[in-house]
Amino acid sequence: MGCDLCGKPGRLVMAIVEGSMLNVCEVCSKFGHVIPINAPERKEVKVEEFPWRAKKEENLNLNTGGVVSGFGPLIKKAREKKGLTQEKLAKAIAERESIINKIESGGMAPDMKISKKLEVFLGIKLMVQDKQEMTPVKKELNLKDGALTIGDLLDLHKRKN
Repeated sequence: MGCDLCGKPGRLVMAIVEGSMLNVCEVCSKFGHVIPINAPERKEVKVEEFPWRAKKEENLNLNTGGVVSGFGPLIKKAREKKGLTQEKLAKAIAERESIINKIESGGMAPDMKISKKLEVFLGIKLMVQDKQEMTPVKKELNLKDGALTIGDLLDLHKRKN
């Protein structure tokens, strides 16, 4: 992208030239009035400011009440039995397709809200009350597949400590 007046590439600034707002280079900026853009202030947010964030273990016990072991293949099998794609299932229960993908692959345990939606729509049992029946979600890290997330790095760091 270049200057709206001369076409020269490089650092551009917003300026009003003859009543029009344009992206112009520094040389052409003298033909109009430059609009100063102040960067927004960055506020440092501490984790303590978010009281609803709990540790993963507490989050699993409080929010989900527990999910049956092998929930991923169970959901996938029920979805395929109904002849649905992940995209169609996601639209049917008003969730993102990426969430369905993560749940089916075992990379994420569904929270209580999603579990209820899946139970009703697919006609399966996902929620358990017994703590022993719950499955902690452990994802094997494969550094070659390119799907490494920040959460994966944090999990890896916690495993080392």
